[in-house]
Amino acid sequence: MFLIENRLSKALTKEITILRKTPKLQAQVGFASVVGSLMLQQTDLALHWLKPLLKSSDNIEYQVVYADILQLQDREAGASRVRLKLFKRLNQMVKQSPKLLENRDFARVYLRMVIFYKTPYEKKAIYFKRLKSLFTEKEFREIEIGWYAYRQSSAKAKYLTHKSKLDIPWLNLYLAINRDNKQLKQKLLQNHKSILAFRDRVIASIDIGDRAGAYTLAFKGLEDNSRDTDLYKIFDNMINRDYPKGELTTKYKNLSPNISLIENQITYRWQLYRGIESKLALTQHKYQQNRDKNLQDDTLALSLKNSDEKFLWDFTISKHNSVEKFISSKLNLEYRLNNLSFGIKSKYQNRNRQTPKLQTQAVENSIELKIKKPLTKRVQLSLTYKKSQHKKEDKTEIGNSKHLRVDANYLLRAGYPNIQFNSYLTQNLYKNREDYTLLPKDFIEFGTQLNIGTTGQNKIQRS
Repeated sequence: MFLIENRLSKALTKEITILRKTPKLQAQVGFASVVGSLMLQQTDLALHWLKPLLKSSDNIEYQVVYADILQLQDREAGASRVRLKLFKRLNQMVKQSPKLLENRDFARVYLRMVIFYKTPYEKKAIYFKRLKSLFTEKEFREIEIGWYAYRQSSAKAKYLTHKSKLDIPWLNLYLAINRDNKQLKQKLLQNHKSILAFRDRVIASIDIGDRAGAYTLAFKGLEDNSRDTDLYKIFDNMINRDYPKGELTTKYKNLSPNISLIENQITYRWQLYRGIESKLALTQHKYQQNRDKNLQDDTLALSLKNSDEKFLWDFTISKHNSVEKFISSKLNLEYRLNNLSFGIKSKYQNRNRQTPKLQTQAVENSIELKIKKPLTKRVQLSLTYKKSQHKKEDKTEIGNSKHLRVDANYLLRAGYPNIQFNSYLTQNLYKNREDYTLLPKDFIEFGTQLNIGTTGQNKIQRS
C-alpha cells in the first residue's frame, strides 16, 4: 500500500506488471492490487481482479471501488444501483450505531454517498458541516472540490482551490481545460503525465497541438479501458477528422420492381477553418426504369459544417444536371440545451425519397422541426414535424404533404461496433393538385430497425 499512498506511479506500474504475470501472487496481494490498477486507470484489469473479491465478501470498500469502476466504464445505471444499495446499507448501519459517523474512514465513504443521494444541496451541507472536523483542511477541501468538479461547476472549484491554496494536478488540469489555459496544460502534461486522467490528458494534448501524443494516449487508454465510451468518442472524433480525406463509393439499390438506382460518388473533405469542415462531392445517380425512360442526375455539391458542441449547423449547395439543370440546397441547424436539443431543417429543390416515383420525377421544398430528449444515456425520444411542397424539375407544382413522426432509440452497445435499436411511428398526409397523381395516398407507418456499426460507417475504426 506504500506505493499507492505515496502515488509512486512508476514503481506501481512495475509492480502491477509483475502481478499480471503471477496470478498466485496477485491473489495474495488482493484488494491492494485492485486499487493500484485503478490508480493506473486500468479499469478492465481492476474489474477482473475485483470480481473474485466481490463473490467472497460484501466489504464496503469493495462496493465503493466497484461502483467507481462501473462509472468509469460508462455503466452508470449499474454504478447507481451499487451506490444506492450501499447508501441504504450505510444508513441502516448509522441507525444501529450513530457513532460510526465519528470514524473518519466510514465518514469519508458516507460523504461520497451523500453527494450522490441527498437533495437538495442544503441537506448535503448539513453533513459536510457535521463531518468536517474529522478531516484535515486539505482532505476536506479535496472532497468538496471533487464534488463541484463532478457537477461541472468549474467556477466554484476554481474559487475553493485558490482559497485553499491546493496544488492537485488532476484538478489543475480540469480547471486549465475549462479555462483554456494552454501554458498551464503544457506544464501539467510535462510534469504529471502519468497520474492524470486519460480523457483529460488527451483533450489537453489536442488543445496544445500535440495530436501525435493525443493519439498515443487515447489508444493506450482504450487498451486498458475498453468500455470507456467518452474516451472512445474523443479518439473517434480525432481519427475521423484527420482520415480519410478522400472517398469513392458505389451503391446499387432496388427501389421497386420497375426502378433501380446505381449511385457513384467521389468525395474529398478538408478543414476549411478551425471547427469548420468542408466537403466537395461529385455524384452520379442512374435510375433504370422498365416502363419509362432511364434518368441520370449528375450532381456537384459543396458542404460546410461546424463541430460546436451546443450549436451545430451544416449547409449544402448542389448543382444538378438532369432532365432540367437546377440548383438545390439544404440547411440543418441544431441547438443543444442541457438534455434537450432543438433542430430545424430546410430544403430547397431536394429529391424526395418518400417513394420511387417521387424520387425520379419530383423535387421538394420543405421545412422540418425536431425536438430530441434523452431519457437516459441509452434511451432517447424524438418528435419531428415536416411540411413539404412538391414540384417537378421544371417547377410545376404537383402537391403538398405533412408528416408527423415519433422515434424511440435504445443504444444496446456503445463503442464500435455500436448496436442500436429504433422504433418509429409516422403519419403521412398528401394532397395532389388537380391533374396530378404522383403523390401517394395518406398512410400511417410503424417500423423497427436494428443498426450495427452505423455510427462508424465509412470511418476508420480500431479493432
